[in-house]
Amino acid sequence: MPRFSATLDKNAKGITFISCLVMILPFITIGRYFGATHYWLVLLAPLTILLAFIACLLWRPTGYTLEPDELLVHRPIGNIKLPLTDIEDIDSINIKDQGFGLRTFGSGGFFGYFGRFWYKKLGHILMYATHKEKLLLIETKNEVPSKKYLIISPDDTETFLGAFKKLKRKKNY
Repeated sequence: MPRFSATLDKNAKGITFISCLVMILPFITIGRYFGATHYWLVLLAPLTILLAFIACLLWRPTGYTLEPDELLVHRPIGNIKLPLTDIEDIDSINIKDQGFGLRTFGSGGFFGYFGRFWYKKLGHILMYATHKEKLLLIETKNEVPSKKYLIISPDDTETFLGAFKKLKRKKNY
C-alpha cells in the first residue's frame, strides 16, 4: 500500500532548530558548574531536557499508510493503527477556522504537532501532523482512539483523500 510522507513545515523546522540550539546552553552551563562543584543534583535539569528531546523524537509522526483495513500513523516508537471501519469521514481542514486552541499534552511544533489538543469548535482531538497547511480531519464513528477527531498531515493530501475514498468504496465502509 502507498506510504504518504509527512514533512515538517517551516514553522516546525524553525521551532525544532531553535529549540535544539537553546537546549545546548543548559548543558554547557551546568556541565561547567558540575565540574567545579561535583554537585550531582544539577545534572537533573539536563537529564530532563534530554528525556523530553528523546520523547519528542520517538513520538513524532513520520508518515502515513492506508492499508486495506486500517490507517497507520508511522512513528519511531511504533505505529498507531486506526481501523477503516471506525472512520466516518476524512476532509481537509483549516486549523485557524476552528477557533481558539490549546495544546493539552504534546508538541506544538518541536518535531511536528502531535499529542492532545483542544479547539473551540472541535473539542478534544488527537493530532499527528507535521504541516499546518496540509491538515486532514478524520472523524471517527466512536471515540477511537479515545477522541472523536484525529488530525494528520500527509504531504500529498489530495492523493491521500483519493486513496481513502477508493478504499472506502471498495470495502463499502
